[in-house]
Amino acid sequence: MNRRNTLKLLIAASLGTSTLGYWSLGQAEINRLVSESAFSNTDHDLINSIADTIIPESDGFGALVLGVPVYLIGYFNKCIEPDVQSNLKQQLNALESKAIDSHQKSFIACSQAQREVLLLSFADSEIEAENAFFELIKKQTVHGFRTSKEVMTGPYHYQIAPGHYKGCIDINAEFTT
Repeated sequence: MNRRNTLKLLIAASLGTSTLGYWSLGQAEINRLVSESAFSNTDHDLINSIADTIIPESDGFGALVLGVPVYLIGYFNKCIEPDVQSNLKQQLNALESKAIDSHQKSFIACSQAQREVLLLSFADSEIEAENAFFELIKKQTVHGFRTSKEVMTGPYHYQIAPGHYKGCIDINAEFTT
């Protein structure tokens, strides 16, 4: 077995948190997560588009490039209650319907500006379920982005073990007795 893959799986298993992200998992594991999902393929495409709308790609970083939708799908499948999942599915359908009513095309086919307006309409809505949907998906998208390996080690300069061991260095010290 490949040492790198084994180490990745051991780290993921030992930490046991969903916040580790699914970036360290192989493509077969990602395909398994998607196939076991409680969400339809249309819902997955909507989640991809929403994540891309919230954090579009710039300077090589973006929600889609870093795999945030995979994190979102895994989180929504395994970490939230069934009633919240139900609301999420209903609001995804409502978002799609609102896009068709407003722009005569799917949310996925809308421009970035159109998608932003549609999402912000959920944030400003008087309906509590729409607000909860927007807050959940925005919060988890930002969390998935900020905790990705590329962001943590790039702009945030995170080091898993801060400080470096320098074993052989000269020390200029005088001993007086």
